[in-house]
Amino acid sequence: MSSPIVVTSLQRVSFLIGYLFCAVACSGSNVVVTEVLNHHTCRLQSEGVKQINHATLPRLRGARLLPEPGQTEPDLQGDPTRILIVVSRGSQPTPGYALSLTSASQQDSVIALQYDWSQPDPDKILAQIMTHPCSVVELDDPATGSLSGLSVEAWVGVEELGTIELH
Repeated sequence: MSSPIVVTSLQRVSFLIGYLFCAVACSGSNVVVTEVLNHHTCRLQSEGVKQINHATLPRLRGARLLPEPGQTEPDLQGDPTRILIVVSRGSQPTPGYALSLTSASQQDSVIALQYDWSQPDPDKILAQIMTHPCSVVELDDPATGSLSGLSVEAWVGVEELGTIELH
């Protein structure tokens, strides 16, 4: 039996990148999936699914975290109960390629992330510049605080981009 899980995106001003906020309500699930970054250039990310830490997140965009108001240093550790996952299709030859998180579901110990893949119009004239589209999601289980033992799969249609075991 598959149960839906929450998919959200939020805006983080301190990261200097706009994020899209959307939420899909659900019942019966503890895991929350938050898309924290979706961009066309994620610093040479190879194709697949990878777990990263909070200190790595700004480097995907060639940026750095700024401290919250009233702090002298940014929080590079993040919340240890939350896990960041980066999903990428690897290098692309032009702008116009994008991943869009469309749904997330959990069945037993597997969290499945479903993406749409957009490609530029083949008749359009575009700059020949390598891009690296990616999506970064944050997983959180507020009830237990632990996601250890779960695995994450990322899909575009019926094509699996990768699977990782969470630690």
